[in-house]
Amino acid sequence: MANSPTILKVPSRMVKNYDDEIIRKLGCFYRYKQLQKHSFYLDFQDVVELDLLGLLILYKFLDYSVVNKCFFNPCLLNYEENRTIRDRVAYYGFKNLIDDLKKNKDSDRQYKNLQVSVSDDFIIAPMALLKETSSSDYLNNDYSRKIEGYYHNHKVNAMIFTVFSEMFLNFWAHALGDSKSVIVAHGNQEMIEIACADSGEGVVKSITDAFPRCKKEDALKMALKKDVTSKKGSNHMGYGLWLINEIVTKSGSRFLLRSEEYCYENMAGKTRFYTSATWHGTIVYVKLFLTNPITIDDIEKNNEQLNDLLINFQ
Repeated sequence: MANSPTILKVPSRMVKNYDDEIIRKLGCFYRYKQLQKHSFYLDFQDVVELDLLGLLILYKFLDYSVVNKCFFNPCLLNYEENRTIRDRVAYYGFKNLIDDLKKNKDSDRQYKNLQVSVSDDFIIAPMALLKETSSSDYLNNDYSRKIEGYYHNHKVNAMIFTVFSEMFLNFWAHALGDSKSVIVAHGNQEMIEIACADSGEGVVKSITDAFPRCKKEDALKMALKKDVTSKKGSNHMGYGLWLINEIVTKSGSRFLLRSEEYCYENMAGKTRFYTSATWHGTIVYVKLFLTNPITIDDIEKNNEQLNDLLINFQ
């Protein structure tokens, strides 16, 4: 007897503040790992909103399904017909990636060919987080030139690059098992959004492996402390997530961190830890408001270790 078809409707609002609903709905992908499920349909008919974070989560779920052989010849219904989906995917620079995944095809070639792209309203296309191609140099040379040419404000640029650099370092440390993580940004003169997502080891597992006495529910609290690193014996100084959190608090911005079922949110200094739908890996989303830029010097002027951070912004 043939398998009955499975039709999964994509949530109508694929945007931040609805990220829990998105992950909860698409989380069935995890249950289909290596099953090559037949007659699976992902229906985009109801989607009316799609933003940077929602698209990044969608991309990582589709990538997960291909890498882990979740489906046999899946079908994306009403994808091309839905103008919201089609336009937003192209706008944020994900078209070639998604086109391959739509065919149940590995997006490795498209992933490695991702390039910085800046439009009139300042879009930075998704960038591959490739250690072997020295993404930090790419960040300094390509991203910095584009962003500096847009903002023309040294303090704004310094804040943005500090957050970019620390997100890079953290994803290299925690994304074990995921070979196709990306960082993507969208900004204007008032704000910039920066997001990363991986389906690898994740912050919670990294921390609990490094600190066996730390309970899973306390792992994000531990990760946000200064001087805490899961990579003992390395050059990681344990400032990354703490530093991002401090910048967000002092600039009145927003920070979202997810790993497994645990979440942390900082809204202009108002913070909360909570449990949510399970994400296999880590999601970091930062929205920086640029009217009050905060740099490392503003956080700890007398902290010699912070002042010695080797981040090249030129």
